[in-house]
Amino acid sequence: MKIKKLVAISVTLSLTALVGGLNASPASAAVIGSLALTPATGSNSSVVTANSSGACDNGTNIKMTVAGTGVQTASENIVGNSGIAGYATNGNGGITVPSAYNMTDFGNLQSPALTSYSGRYDFTLVCKNSVGATTYGTFTGGIYFTSSTVYHTTATSITASGAQTSATTDTADLTATVSGSVTPVGTVQFKVDGSNVGSPATVNGSGVATLTTPTLSVGSHTVDATFIPSTTAFDGSAATQGSFSTVAKLVATTTTLTADQGSPVTPGTAITLTAATGPASTPGSVQFKKNGSNLGSPVTVASNQAQYVYTPSGEETDAFTATFTPTGSFTDSTSNTVNIEVSNKPSSTEDIVTKITAQGALVISVNGCSYASPPQAAPLNDGPSTGPSNGASGTVGSTDNTVNPCNDVILPTPTLNGAGNLLQTSGTLKPVTITDTRTPDQSWSFTGQVDDFKDFGGVHTLPGSGLGWTPSVTSTNIADNVFAGATVASDAGPITFSSSAGLKTARAFAYTSSKTGTVGTSGAATGSGLGTTVLGGSLTLNVPTNAVPGVYLAHLTLTAI
Repeated sequence: MKIKKLVAISVTLSLTALVGGLNASPASAAVIGSLALTPATGSNSSVVTANSSGACDNGTNIKMTVAGTGVQTASENIVGNSGIAGYATNGNGGITVPSAYNMTDFGNLQSPALTSYSGRYDFTLVCKNSVGATTYGTFTGGIYFTSSTVYHTTATSITASGAQTSATTDTADLTATVSGSVTPVGTVQFKVDGSNVGSPATVNGSGVATLTTPTLSVGSHTVDATFIPSTTAFDGSAATQGSFSTVAKLVATTTTLTADQGSPVTPGTAITLTAATGPASTPGSVQFKKNGSNLGSPVTVASNQAQYVYTPSGEETDAFTATFTPTGSFTDSTSNTVNIEVSNKPSSTEDIVTKITAQGALVISVNGCSYASPPQAAPLNDGPSTGPSNGASGTVGSTDNTVNPCNDVILPTPTLNGAGNLLQTSGTLKPVTITDTRTPDQSWSFTGQVDDFKDFGGVHTLPGSGLGWTPSVTSTNIADNVFAGATVASDAGPITFSSSAGLKTARAFAYTSSKTGTVGTSGAATGSGLGTTVLGGSLTLNVPTNAVPGVYLAHLTLTAI
């Protein structure tokens, strides 16, 4: 190996010059400084250059070795024995030594060849003479491969500082910043006045560690910090000593501001501002402010309060505050803000009164038309205004309902069914809302029944039993359950219709049923009906084929009990 030949020549020359003169093995040289290695981050193709932190104390020559995983011997030359005079001097008074090989070439010279790097490799610059085994000191530095090809240098540096935590405490906040080619990983042990304080503090992702000290005496203090790496990827480092001072802690004060007037205030009205201060018997003065500007001079505190009278001359919007400046070992404090509007605008107050009775009511509304309970007759004119004589007033010949149209359900003209023996039509009920405010809670059931259809002359009729429905619950906020009644089939005649089929007999529309107790039925509702329920459903009408043509109307009576 080429490097090994350089070593062998050195040793042979030394033996030749000193034959008969060697009487002891040379002592290992002490570390006298550090190496700054560049580039700080690199790869296996990088040529590493070392800058020593100082000059060799003795000797005319240097060599530089590398030790790490896969290196053939404990340390292998990457720079052979060479004269110091051949190297440049750096800004620290040390020397700048480029490696003879990049890391790949260096690895290929190993036996076996080192083709992949792993972990830490230490560089050592040795001060020596041109011949002989005596060394006079070493400078050290390292790199760390985070993958088989990429590395960063291991050197770190640290700075430390401290400051009293606040004017009201007798502790200090210590901060250390650890730097490296990449953010170092580890902890920092702080010292104050030469003694450890607290446990080692973790270095965060920004390279910063912090610690709050226990109680400190009043006076000047020193702070030191030592970085303790948690991996061989970094070197430890110690901070240059910093200093800080602590003073006697101050007692916090409070200030609360009030005003004897509230918004709005008319111009010319005196506003008395009162600042209450604490702790009790704390001397000092209060500066009152309006919109950030001083109001007069500071007012001396007496019996823990100070007052200022302000009289606005015109319309304005004011934000008042007060700052307490105590005498002695206390902190200043600023009050809350009191906002007051000064205005000539008239104002008045009104009393709003409502009365809620305990009785409540059960109310039914069809598409917005309300009918109260207990049941009562449907209002007149609730059908077509020119409707038939079966309960609605009007003149035959029109279906226009201009008085109360909201509950009309208009069914399309019936058409012949597939069997050819019935006329059929269908439609949808208008939304029916039940609102129950009764106290105490009561259950309810809801039924519907239709009379016969009559034409506008009141002469011809259609059987009401031909009308059937399928009820449904659209929505409800009742705590207990609400169930829709069963589907009621239309009488299918086809010519003769029953007097009690379909909706000609009262049928269940919906009813309440206890969620956890007795199950209700259409005939015996249970549970609470308190709340609002919206019901709907579809209608089906069968008409005999011998019906006389015309417009027919019937009343579907909906009853809740």
